[in-house]
Amino acid sequence: MQVIIMGLTCLLLSSNLPAQCTLTYVGPVGGTWHNASHWNLCKIPTATDAVIIPAGKTVLINNTNATCANITVQPGGQVDRNGTGTLTVTNNSVTGTCSASCAKRVFVTSTRYGGICINSGSCPKYHQLGHGPSGGYSGALPFFRVVCQQIADQKGLGGVWGPWLEDYGLPPATHLGLSSFTGNFVRLDGVVVANGWADLTDGTLDAPINVDENGATVPVPAWFSDADLTTAITENYVWTGIYETGLKTTTALPHATYPNYPYNCNSWTDSGYILSYCCTALATGTPNYNTGNLAHRLGLVGNPHATNFHWSNFKNANCVSKNRVYCFEK
Repeated sequence: MQVIIMGLTCLLLSSNLPAQCTLTYVGPVGGTWHNASHWNLCKIPTATDAVIIPAGKTVLINNTNATCANITVQPGGQVDRNGTGTLTVTNNSVTGTCSASCAKRVFVTSTRYGGICINSGSCPKYHQLGHGPSGGYSGALPFFRVVCQQIADQKGLGGVWGPWLEDYGLPPATHLGLSSFTGNFVRLDGVVVANGWADLTDGTLDAPINVDENGATVPVPAWFSDADLTTAITENYVWTGIYETGLKTTTALPHATYPNYPYNCNSWTDSGYILSYCCTALATGTPNYNTGNLAHRLGLVGNPHATNFHWSNFKNANCVSKNRVYCFEK
């Protein structure tokens, strides 16, 4: 027997195989069925899995055939075909124990943050990372908790999200709540980045975190040296302020040397202005650097194209740089 779901041919079969898992589609509207990260248990449905398509969600079956034990499409949800693939529903009942382990998704923001210009008297200065034009946030962590969540919500990703960022003594190992997670960390294109927290923080990634919330690969950042910090503003790196271990201590670092102290631009606040484009310097574009302490001038960045410890611990960059942020599903 065949039924049609939004133009998709579905084959309804009878089978005695038990359905093991109930999978809910959590991917973007119009996302593909055949991406493990689009399902709440991070596995592509099989003939022994029940499927739920939530209200407002559309999932596409392209040229690859799909199967499931049974399917519930909530009002406003839909399954559609964008190719030659078919959906086979085996009509199993959901029994047994589900052994699937859900992955946590991660992306790097397409937007770069930092260097928001505000006026202070007659001399424009740069506001610190974590403060929008209207202010209202104390440090970057509260600000980027909102930013990561808003981006995920706008893209229909579902879940609860937070930034890979150290702020006011709260490292990612603490505020993300993932230090005991043993499932996979996956990019939004389904590529596995690490197999659990221990693998994520051991100094080597399985794949770089270089895919943004749109599924696009972000540009490779230009190399900069420590000497460049007095003359250049970096872009396209990722603000972290933390070692790849998710901690600020050096005792657990997997690599032999750690020359980069994890500065964080004075807890990402606006108490330490970094650059002043005063007066004629503003017109010429020639920066006049303040000579304050390093905690007010530098913030540790990661390279989104790195798979070694440089993904979180590359170099300290000038705090007026415009860099991205990693967002992790919690």
